[in-house]
Amino acid sequence: YDVLCFFFFQAEDGIRDAQESRGLGDVYKRQVSTQSTWGNYLCQKLVELCSKTQTLEILQTVSPQLVSICKNQHGTRAVQKLIEVVTDQTLVDIIINSLSQSVVELVTDNNGNHVIQKCLLVLTPFNKQFIYDAIIKHCVEIATHKHGCCVIQRCLDYANKKQKEDLTNVIVENTLELVQDQYGNYVTQY
Repeated sequence: YDVLCFFFFQAEDGIRDAQESRGLGDVYKRQVSTQSTWGNYLCQKLVELCSKTQTLEILQTVSPQLVSICKNQHGTRAVQKLIEVVTDQTLVDIIINSLSQSVVELVTDNNGNHVIQKCLLVLTPFNKQFIYDAIIKHCVEIATHKHGCCVIQRCLDYANKKQKEDLTNVIVENTLELVQDQYGNYVTQY
């Protein structure tokens, strides 16, 4: 099914409301699918231009379906852009709360793993701790998965000292099992 993002925006085609335009978000409520080829491009552009209030409304609307959007080949790109542009801690917290119970599911998904990697790249060490907690808890399961082994490598790349130490310790504890696996062996070599 199509998950819809609701965006409020001022039409740029000459249609105006009686009230003075304040730009993006003022007048028209449109439904844009993040899970269609072209809809995700529009969603990406809109989140770059939205105010904090508009972005909050978007997140409140999509957060119940955020994991399924992440797993869609088009939706994943829109969510990655959202993660990239959101800087307000309240908004970041909504994203974290939406994703935190599904880290393993996302890491092992062909599209979802890219969202987790974007979180690793752009979130602060504190904000991405939920990823390290899940990966440490499910290290062998993730390390022995074709997408999971790549995510663990990115975890090591983007970790602070404590995160890297904790993750390295759990990899070392499971080295014997990991070196015998076609994907886990890459994690131990990294």
